[in-house]
Formats: sequence, structure tokens, C-alpha cells
Amino acid sequence: MEFIKVKSSVPSSQWQPFPINCLPPTMRDIAIGVQNTIGLKDSSTPAIASLATVSALIGASCKIRIKPGYLQPAHLYTVIIGKSGQSKSGTKEYLLDVVQNKQSEWYEAWDHKIQNYERDLRDWQLVKKSERPECPSEPNPPKRVIVSDITIESVGQRLNENPFGLLLYNDELETFFGNMQRYNNGKDLPHWLSIHNGQPLYIDRKGQNPIRIAHPSIAIVGGIQPVILKDRLKENPDYLHSGFMARFLGRVGTNLALYYRNRYSMRYGMDSSTY
Repeated sequence: MEFIKVKSSVPSSQWQPFPINCLPPTMRDIAIGVQNTIGLKDSSTPAIASLATVSALIGASCKIRIKPGYLQPAHLYTVIIGKSGQSKSGTKEYLLDVVQNKQSEWYEAWDHKIQNYERDLRDWQLVKKSERPECPSEPNPPKRVIVSDITIESVGQRLNENPFGLLLYNDELETFFGNMQRYNNGKDLPHWLSIHNGQPLYIDRKGQNPIRIAHPSIAIVGGIQPVILKDRLKENPDYLHSGFMARFLGRVGTNLALYYRNRYSMRYGMDSSTY
């Protein structure tokens, strides 16, 4: 593997537009096509959404070796920041419709199997116990790619069923951030940091067997309004101090921690040197 050092003439603290030309040709064409179809000012929003979707489909199938001893999973944490009415939802749904439709096909096939299973089970129960054949087997849960509004425990359950990975799609990521605080008093945050790094995921469940995912893979995509994100960061500075927000690829720039360090750290008295 060849390592190339890239020199930038733009100061790291200065906002830079999304590097659309760095995308593979097909993804670049899709992003620009969605931009023109919806009438967006630039292609950063569809580019972010397409990156998240593709990274989820790659999932746990491979990792890239950045350097000896350092492997990085394919999944990306992404967020589209924009005010209400700036086509955040429409852009994501435009790109995710294909995956949603495929997931619907899987669910319909599973529903058909469940109906047959329930019918066979009723027939089996009518047979005398001494004459019963082998009990019908319940179908496995349907394959899924897209999930939403889930806690870390349900993430573990869904990953158990779909070991190749998932895409957490939430139209408003306010719900995602809110759930981390609401259900586990912020204890989900370390798990999301570990998932991003591809480290094994261990989840203890009260009264049930613990969950272990050796190679967790879950990408994130969603939208949020600037004011709401600002409030969430103010409520829980750990999102910044832990490096969680730095792991997000966002429409406002490639490093959200840097963006919010410049925009809000002085206003709220945060120590930007720790970001």
C-alpha cells in the first residue's frame, strides 16, 4: 500500500466545501444528479447521504489497513445540518428509496413464510402427540439494512440478526441524541465510539444473556437543525470531549468538532483545545 501525504494550502480552521471530485465517478454522478433534480445549491448533501448508504452496504465485509496494526471499518457516521425547508429529508429519501424498497421485499417474503409457518404449526398441533412429525421451524427474522430510533441494546439484537451491518437512518437525529440521554443516562456513548472503531461490542442485558458482536458495523445518516445540534452539544459536552462529533462526516465540513469549536466554544466557554 502506498501512503501519500497531502498538503493543503487552506488553514485547517477554515471551512472548506465538500470535495465532490474525490468521490468515485458513479457516486459523484449520483450526487450531482440529485442536486440538479431537487435544485440544491451544491452537491454536499446528496454526497454525504450516498457515502453513508454505500458504507452501510459494505458493512463488515472488509476493513482498510491504514497502517500496520490499524484497521478502519467502512461504515461512516454522517449528519446533514440545515435549517427547516433545506431539503434534508428529501435528499436522503431520494437516495435511500432503493434500499427501502429492497427491505420491503425481504419483509413481504418473511411475512409469507410466517403465515405458512403458523398454518403448519396449527396443523401440527391437531395431530396426536404420539403421531406428530418434527415440529415446524419458525422462519428467521427478515434481513434488514435500515433501522431507526433504536437503543444500543436493540442495535446489538439487530446486528445479531444482520452481522454484515446496518444503516441507522433517522430523519431527525435529535431523536438519536435524545435517546442516548433518555434511556441510559449517556452510557450508550462509549458503545457508539467503539462501534465506529470496529471494536467488539459487549452489551449486558438484565435477566437475559449478554450480547457480543465481534465485528459491529453500523453507519449513521440523518439530519438536524443547527440550533438543535447546538443545544445538544451544550447539554452534553462529552459529545465533543470524547471525540464523538469528530467522527461525523457532515454537510458543514469534514470535521464537525472543528466547526463547532470555531462557532460555539467561545460563546459557551468550552475549552476548544480538548476537541
